Amino acid sequence: MASTAAERLRFVYGLLAILYLGLCLDFYLTAQLWRNSGVILSPEDEQLLRREKRSYEDEKDVPHVEFYPNPQPTHKTEGYMWLTSYSRIPVQVLKEFCLSVKEHCPAGEPGPKGNSGTPGNRGDKGDRGDRGLPGEPGPRGPQGYIGIPGPVGPKGEHGAPGINGLDGRDGIPGEPGLDGVPGRDGIDGISGRDGIPGIPGTPGTSGRNGTHGIPGSPGPRGPPGPPGPQGLPGPRGKKGVPGKSGTPGVPGIKAWSVNGSEIKDVKDLLIPPSIVDIEPVTTLIVDEGHRVRLECHATGKPQPMYTWRSDENKSIRLKKWLQSAVNSSHLEIQQVSRDQMGVYLCVASNGVPPPAFKKIKLEVTFPPLIKIRNQMVGTVNGSYALLECFVEAHPAAVNSWEHGENRQLENNWKYKIDQIDDGYRTHMVLNITRVEPLDYGLYKCVSRNDKGKTQGVFTVFEIDPNTPTRQPPVETFEIYGQQPPPSALEPMDCEPCVTKCDPVPLCPSTGTLDVSRVMSVAITDAADISIAELKHPPPRKDNCMIHQLGKPVFQRFSKEEIGAWFQDAYPNSDNNKYYATYASDNVNLYEYKSREDFRNRSNSHQYAIEMQFSGTGHLIYNGSFYYHQKHQNIVRTELKHPLKDLSRQIKDAATSDKAYLYSTDLGYMDFMADENGVWVVYSSGVTNNTMVRKLNPYTMDTEYIWNLTLPHRKVGEMFIVCGVLYAVDSVTDSATHIRFAFDLYQNKILEANIPFVNPFRNNSMIAYNPKHRKIYTWDKGNQLVYPILFGTIDMGQPEQRDGAKRKK
Repeated sequence: MASTAAERLRFVYGLLAILYLGLCLDFYLTAQLWRNSGVILSPEDEQLLRREKRSYEDEKDVPHVEFYPNPQPTHKTEGYMWLTSYSRIPVQVLKEFCLSVKEHCPAGEPGPKGNSGTPGNRGDKGDRGDRGLPGEPGPRGPQGYIGIPGPVGPKGEHGAPGINGLDGRDGIPGEPGLDGVPGRDGIDGISGRDGIPGIPGTPGTSGRNGTHGIPGSPGPRGPPGPPGPQGLPGPRGKKGVPGKSGTPGVPGIKAWSVNGSEIKDVKDLLIPPSIVDIEPVTTLIVDEGHRVRLECHATGKPQPMYTWRSDENKSIRLKKWLQSAVNSSHLEIQQVSRDQMGVYLCVASNGVPPPAFKKIKLEVTFPPLIKIRNQMVGTVNGSYALLECFVEAHPAAVNSWEHGENRQLENNWKYKIDQIDDGYRTHMVLNITRVEPLDYGLYKCVSRNDKGKTQGVFTVFEIDPNTPTRQPPVETFEIYGQQPPPSALEPMDCEPCVTKCDPVPLCPSTGTLDVSRVMSVAITDAADISIAELKHPPPRKDNCMIHQLGKPVFQRFSKEEIGAWFQDAYPNSDNNKYYATYASDNVNLYEYKSREDFRNRSNSHQYAIEMQFSGTGHLIYNGSFYYHQKHQNIVRTELKHPLKDLSRQIKDAATSDKAYLYSTDLGYMDFMADENGVWVVYSSGVTNNTMVRKLNPYTMDTEYIWNLTLPHRKVGEMFIVCGVLYAVDSVTDSATHIRFAFDLYQNKILEANIPFVNPFRNNSMIAYNPKHRKIYTWDKGNQLVYPILFGTIDMGQPEQRDGAKRKK
């Protein structure tokens, strides 16, 4: 190793000597070239270079490299470095060369690690770092053994008999006393202490290992499960800051001159087409199979030409063929079908830009049509059965599953119910898990909408597991319900029958409320109560707010199209009974002990109400029936034997025949319940305002009054949730909205735009139940339940409005 290192060193020195022969001839010239070439040296290297150049200038007789003809001893000579035994070089020259080329040479091998230095002084303690993320919880420990019950104590001795009382005389019975006012609820008692844990029991002995059974033959692979339902959208974000109003434009028309000539008359102007219509999109609702005529009229010069096409890039089916567009001012369909439903666009153009557009949304209504694939479903015990129904309906139908004699099925571990919506088509799926002998028999998928009711029938039967697997049969469909009409010849030109054609039905308009003008005004028209007698309402018990309503769930059907149904709305009540009233019978309240009795209309009790009630805005709260006696008082009847009534008169209420509360003309007052208690909403007899009263549920006394400038005759129904008054735009439109929400506790309007559906277009009752936290409706004899997705209310400061005050 040492000889190899020496040879390498001599080789390197030889190379350095050869390089130096070319450099040493003109040292000063080389230094000048370095200075002009812009080579950047460190201050230390530049100082060393100057010092050694100065030493060379002083020693004029010192040669740069010395060569010897014979080998010389290579002992150390001061100021020189031996390259070989024949030559040597000054150390200063070698250092200068190394400094000039050190930036171009690669780094050498690292030297040995030096000794560790003395550790420095300990620094100051640093700031505490952020807390780390919590670790994953550990596995749950095993459950302890159940302790042995303690021994039964000895039986106590019999107590001493009491002293016999004195013989009294039979007194004359006194007059029965008056019923006392119900007292307030008592304070909840103190929770009891936990009992002492029992002694752990002795572990039992291990059971014997069972023998393996005979493996069964693998069943056929089931079809893939349907995709899960789409999740609810997230909560709505906060309202942005309103922008500034723009500068109003100057009204006028767009016009062009002909060939750039001078305009002398209005007839020389070219005017672009214009369609005068208030609504940008017109909705046309028509029954399937009827004739439909869509018309479009525009102004302009020259006279515009018209083109009809589908706004959804679909073809238009006419004369048994498909057309991408129809050039005519009208589009007529002799027998409209469900597949022709959609948005149609009319384009009016006369060559002068821009063209004019008009959209007409065509909705085709028809009763449900059910298609069933594989009507006979065979399975074995312990396996599963999959039933599928394909439903077509518009408006949207309410769907359910039944087994046997009209026993409605619910979504649970046994019956997995799913529904996939695609326009007017719905895919219903029922998966029966762990089939047992009681699960065989008839199943029905039932679909209802405003146009009718349709049900499809299945048969689930048992098959022998030992039967060899057969080839699956050819897939067939069984169809239930009214099928779409056949396609007929549809002439394009209907001009001769313009005066004889039936008028096109117009879409019913749903007026919207100007919520910016709704406010709470001073309570000066409450004729039966003074401001001094009012109490401040108790604090709000919950700040929940409706964020979204789910799809309606069918409960029961009744032949009575108008009625009301409810359960006890008291949150702490253990009463799970069902109640119903009917428009044809305003003196009886029907009570059902269970849900099955309610569905089968096997009423268990019937209450005869002495005072006839009006409307459908009734309420059951803590065992009492609240209703409005027509043209008179509000009444609370305790549902006990015998019935006991308590009535109160509201003098400022409007009770004339034309002063109904809602647009449905069904009643004058609406009792409501929420998490805060009992309310009553009615129309003011002095003004057209909407009155809201917070009532004491036991004495029927008024706790507080709100007087709202809300046009109640323009809404379909109202209800209260968590102290917020909601108004439904319409109860006769299939698709409507809840656009009005007024916080009664903060005295301000909340932003709301909640979709609401009336599947059967005749909703006579909408009520909220705070115990079950759902919406109950009676839609054309169909009793429905709407689940609610709740959000939270912004509990900021109430808005300050002119004349808006809360009187105490």
